[in-house]
Amino acid sequence: SAIRACSEKGILFIQGHGAIVRNFITGVGNFAGTGRGIYLIQSPDVLFKDNLIVGSQTGLAIERGSDARIENNLISLCPYFGITVTSSSPTITRNNITQNEFGIFLAGGSRPKVKDNNIFENASLDIKVADYWNLKPGEQAVDLDMSGNWWGRNGLDVIYDHIEDGTDNPTLGARVVIEPVRKDAVQVE
Repeated sequence: SAIRACSEKGILFIQGHGAIVRNFITGVGNFAGTGRGIYLIQSPDVLFKDNLIVGSQTGLAIERGSDARIENNLISLCPYFGITVTSSSPTITRNNITQNEFGIFLAGGSRPKVKDNNIFENASLDIKVADYWNLKPGEQAVDLDMSGNWWGRNGLDVIYDHIEDGTDNPTLGARVVIEPVRKDAVQVE
């Protein structure tokens, strides 16, 4: 299916279960900047696979317990975020997340499983952590395992320059751990 030129949401799941497979979603957006290609709210059992999201303001928004499986998608050219994850723990595997303003945005204590993806050439940052967890004095930041992804760059310092997390600002409450990194890109079908 092709979903084009929606102002707010291309596909919306609220407390839904099911599969979103083989769609082309483009041009979702509005003047307020709130357009989302796919929007999952409290949808714990959703498979999102083999889709192309190109040029939506935010490609995929996963919120409030939407522990979906995100597999084998292209999420590109989104002027804001490729993927946002808030208060959810999705599994994000074998995707190309590229040429967005921000690749993946994490907030609200999210615990995604992000492995075997190509996350590269996003304009501002590949990963951005914000409003993750309000640390109290003496509390330790959470480590988010994002090892096993291909970042399109050589050298850990160069990769970490495109990640904003608790290493940059300890009050954010979460650090992204990327090692070991993949040496070659993941084959996404």
